[in-house]
Amino acid sequence: MNDPIYLTITLDVEEEGLFSGSYRRSGSGVANVAELKRLEFIARDFGFPLTLLVTYPVAQNPAAREVLAAWQQERGAEIGVHLHPWNTPPFSDLPLPEPIPTARLPLPLVQAKVGSLVNCLTETFQEPPRSFRMGRFDWSPGLLKLLPSSGLRVDSSMVPLTFKGEGRENFLTPADPFWLDGSASPDGRLLEAPVTMVPVWKSSARAVHRLAGLPIPAGWALDGDGQPTTDAAAAMAGAMLPFGGHKGSALAAMVELLAGPLIGDLTSAASLAADAGRGASPLGGQLILALDPAGFLGGAAAGALAQAEALFAGMRDQGARLPGERRHAARARSLREGMAVDGALLARIRALLD
Repeated sequence: MNDPIYLTITLDVEEEGLFSGSYRRSGSGVANVAELKRLEFIARDFGFPLTLLVTYPVAQNPAAREVLAAWQQERGAEIGVHLHPWNTPPFSDLPLPEPIPTARLPLPLVQAKVGSLVNCLTETFQEPPRSFRMGRFDWSPGLLKLLPSSGLRVDSSMVPLTFKGEGRENFLTPADPFWLDGSASPDGRLLEAPVTMVPVWKSSARAVHRLAGLPIPAGWALDGDGQPTTDAAAAMAGAMLPFGGHKGSALAAMVELLAGPLIGDLTSAASLAADAGRGASPLGGQLILALDPAGFLGGAAAGALAQAEALFAGMRDQGARLPGERRHAARARSLREGMAVDGALLARIRALLD
């Protein structure tokens, strides 16, 4: 008989603006919480109760609390903890840019933040939370040891087969739930329920775990100190080397110059320094070159372009997708059918124009 499969659906219910690289202590919007209504079918049609992991700004907002209370009372949702240290009190001004890695925060401060959010959720929803997830999946061993003392029994901050946080411990996390202290007794222990973000099954997980211990080829990467490395985890903290040896390096330098100093923008190093560890999108430039074949082919342009189209057709016949083909198809569809825009988002955009 096959082992049963247990499914838990968790959702981070957090403030807006995080994907733009903004980590504000206060003032972030939470209007997105109202859109949880789009997921009602999961509980209604399939009978799956959601585990809603809530941040401090969301828990402090009256409208968001009302939405979450309805999910808890009417649809059996579990309300859990989603800790964002940068906006959860108490605060301490540390000389590091946000988001500060969990491992670099003083443990007493982390414990106080966990307790603050647990108390807030307990008071608001009249039930102490039992589940926890660290913001950005940035768990640390010290953090996990603190959770049971706040009444938390399940953590889901680990993501197998992905590089999250520091070191390779996250990558090698087992795919199935496990007791963090290795004990079979659940009393007072913390159960780790890893998040499934990539396809995971036992045979593939074991194979990848074995491969994870192998060195990467020499000449592929540098570590965080700029030294050659064959360690995959060290390479993730550093940079990949360009392909093609010295020729690839020359091509990379050319692109760096054309998309940076020669158009008045930043180099990669300057962009990284300006980011100051925030993890936002690079501040890079774009150089667009438009070539008119008729300018240098004259009357032969039509025949030459026909040869190019024949090449493209041959590539399509082999099942290849040409660069930009999907984007052009999407643009044509949008022009033909229009675009669906959420009403609340449209109202906010119009408000910005007033």
